[in-house]
Amino acid sequence: MSRHVGEMFRRVETGRAILLLTAIVALVSIASIARAVGSPISWSVEIAQLSCIWLCMLSADLALQSERLLASLFCRTRWTLAKDACWSWA
Repeated sequence: MSRHVGEMFRRVETGRAILLLTAIVALVSIASIARAVGSPISWSVEIAQLSCIWLCMLSADLALQSERLLASLFCRTRWTLAKDACWSWA
């Protein structure tokens, strides 16, 4: 049952990440068109930045769950090498 719940949460996170990316692209596009027309949207930059921060956090979590995050692979490899080196001394 916990595996089913974990898969459900992963799908929800993936959906929210897709939604945030779509919102960022749409917001930046609308803001650039509005600026070209002559009435810029003053709050669009802040909303796009906050959405990008949340997108990065969700994407990092999804990458970590599927073991595709480069930093976790690097740290895990380094930890394994360090652990093996320590145990070889004993």
